This record gives sequence, structure tokens and C-alpha cells, in this order.
Amino acid sequence: LTAIAGDNANFEGSATVNAKLVGNDIHIAVLSAIENKNYTYSGLAINPTGDGALNIRTDLTEGTDYRVVYSSANLIDANPKITVSIQGLGTWGETAPIGTFSIDPVDFYSDNLTIEVPAYTLLYNEDPNDALVSIKEKVVVKLGGVALPLEDFDIITGLITNRTQATVEVKPDAGNGNFTKGTRTVITDIKAYTGNETIAAPVAFASYANGVLTLTNLDGKIVTIASLNGKIIARFAVSGDRVEKAIDLAQGIYILKAGKTATKFIVR
Repeated sequence: LTAIAGDNANFEGSATVNAKLVGNDIHIAVLSAIENKNYTYSGLAINPTGDGALNIRTDLTEGTDYRVVYSSANLIDANPKITVSIQGLGTWGETAPIGTFSIDPVDFYSDNLTIEVPAYTLLYNEDPNDALVSIKEKVVVKLGGVALPLEDFDIITGLITNRTQATVEVKPDAGNGNFTKGTRTVITDIKAYTGNETIAAPVAFASYANGVLTLTNLDGKIVTIASLNGKIIARFAVSGDRVEKAIDLAQGIYILKAGKTATKFIVR
């Protein structure tokens, strides 16, 4: 588009602007908006259009003519309002908001939230006080069967007077808005060393935080990281009992496989 100043105008010269012309406005392809919805935090990404609620012309193809976009890239953690829109692609232009949804915090005392602390057997000459660190590391917090990152919780362990049991107090940390406030306590047994314990093989472990993937006891293994839809994100060999590897992962849920070890982890 070019604008040229007229003979009696207050300006001189001309100006040119390039513009992309599209054939259709995506608003006309959206047949109806989705209902505003309220979800509850589950530890998994929310998919508000996965139940067939998206009503758009059947002659359009997702990924070619349009894509679903959200006002927030984080579809896992609690959020009072996220807007869902349809963005036109190719010959389809504009963006059409089609609804909103919220992800609400979970009641920390919900029966759907479980805290698992297995009984602990003392090592040779190990004092029960020293065992508290190991007990804390074995805590598993699950919501509807989905294991949640322990860094999202404050965990305090202590000995009961008889020194054969430990208390484990778990509460959401100050920055965890996915739960209502509260504290839950689990009591676990501390078993005496008997001399019959076998030395277990080192447990393979993987964690991801601040752009760094930490791998423990996976020396010599080929590690594969894939998204839930099967797309391979990274594949590499591990050398060493503890390896830290910088890797850029978008928010979501990933599957890590290394030999017979397979685990899911969440990137927030």
C-alpha cells in the first residue's frame, strides 16, 4: 500500500507499507463458543477442547487452517482465568476468543491426595536420627495417582519418643498455589538392623529443574526423552554415576527411558 501526498497537502513525498492479505476471517469459521469451565489442579495439563467442545467448521484442518492458543503457556498449575482462542493460519486471518476456563486449587485434605512413606530399615550402626534424611527422600506425594514434584512441598521429619517410628509432616511450600493451606502427617516405622539385609542395587533416578536434567545411577545407559505424543526430544549416552545435562524443555509432561528404567516428569 502506498500513500502519496497531494498537491495541496501538508506533507511531501510518499510512504509504503507491506501487508499480507488473507482470504477469510477465522471468526466466521467458529460456529459456537465453548462453555466457560472450572477445572481442578491434577498435576497434568488441562485440555479444554479435548472433550469435543470445540465447534468449528469441519472443512478446516487444525495445524493447517487454524490452531488453538491459550493466554497462558502453563496449563498445569492453578490459574483463575485462561482464555482459549482460535488463531487463523494460511488463508485464514485474525484470532477469535472462544471461551475461558480456570484451574482451581485442590483441598490439601482431599482423599484424592496421598502421601506414601515406606518403612525404613536402619543400616549397620545407623542412628535413627541419621535415618530421617533418608526417610524424607523416600516420601511420595500423589494426586489421583500422579506423582508430584517434592520441591513443591515442605517436608519435616522427626522421631517419635520410642525411636522406632518417625513422623513425616507435609505441606505445600509458600509458592505452591495448587493446594489450599494445610499440613498432613504420616507415621512410618523404623526397623532395626538385623544383619540379614542385602545390599540393594543403586536406584536409578532422574530429575529436572532450572533447565538442568540430573541423572543418577544411569552410567552407560542410552537415555531417551520424549513428549507424551511420542516425539523424541533428546537422546544421548550417560557417562558417570551422576550426570547433569543442560537441556531446554518447554512446559509439559515428558517420558524418560533408559534401559529398563522409565519415568514421567513434569516441567513447569
